[in-house]
Amino acid sequence: MTNSNPKILKLINIVDIVNSGVNKFEGEKNYIATGSLETNNIHDHVSVTYNSRPSRANMEFNENDIIFAKMKDTEKVFLIDGETSKNLYSTGFAGLRIKEKNKILPKFLYFHVRSSVFQKEKNKKSGGATQKAINNSKIKEFTSHVPQLKFKRK
Repeated sequence: MTNSNPKILKLINIVDIVNSGVNKFEGEKNYIATGSLETNNIHDHVSVTYNSRPSRANMEFNENDIIFAKMKDTEKVFLIDGETSKNLYSTGFAGLRIKEKNKILPKFLYFHVRSSVFQKEKNKKSGGATQKAINNSKIKEFTSHVPQLKFKRK
């Protein structure tokens, strides 16, 4: 596998932004609030049922989605794995889902979202009266230097 020169792309060309909404479920699930997550670590959760969940517990993510806190000046980034895809998450997180996994690796996108370049852009584009945060329409404006993956045949 080799990388050619990186291209500058709109982030929305390589990812979908995950919409809010939870499928009805039986039993309990773990709810992860923004305060329960630090970069690469979930340190707390609350067990909720579909009917008892708080209104903010309205996000579900798939394995290999990258989530990050929308709040300005908050670097909380997490790469969803098979186990953590079973949780519910706060609407205080944005989720990025790679459109074509053969074009960009989830780990690359995870580290890109953690980068100072991404975090500065998030902070610059954040708005709001009480708690400044990024919204989905502003995330769609982000650009990224994306190395194009090329695989050599053996």
